[in-house]
Amino acid sequence: MPSRRSRKARKPKKAPPTQPTQPARPRLRARDDMVFSCLFKAEGEMREDIEWGEFVKAMDHVGFLLDSGGRSSGSGTGFTAPEEFGSRRMRLDGPHGPKDGILRAADQNSLAKRLNQHFQLDEYIARLRLEAQQPPAQQPPAQQPPAQQPAAQQ
Repeated sequence: MPSRRSRKARKPKKAPPTQPTQPARPRLRARDDMVFSCLFKAEGEMREDIEWGEFVKAMDHVGFLLDSGGRSSGSGTGFTAPEEFGSRRMRLDGPHGPKDGILRAADQNSLAKRLNQHFQLDEYIARLRLEAQQPPAQQPPAQQPPAQQPAAQQ
């Protein structure tokens, strides 16, 4: 009997290595600014309710990586800070039950304290606000060739 050649599974060709892309600079959008303004109000000031989903989006927009809090996390969300914070991580439970996904004033007070203790987030948001107010770096005007003068007639 002729012997059968076993076919080896071909390994897929690896794609050429790519240069790591620079992460996009976090931007503080108008809606995000409203969420953080409400969250970091001084004690005693009136607060508006914040939807948990809006808070999570705002954290994402300012550079935090989001993931589930783990296999048994339930409503927990993990927030990993940008590198300038030293890749610190925090797990937060979203409001549920009668709160129905809404951060009320008391929730916001304790959340703001935790975020500031762990990340000093109010200072980071203040820096992003300043950066957003500054005009983009101006580039030098393009060099244009000197205008040609018409030749003098004799």
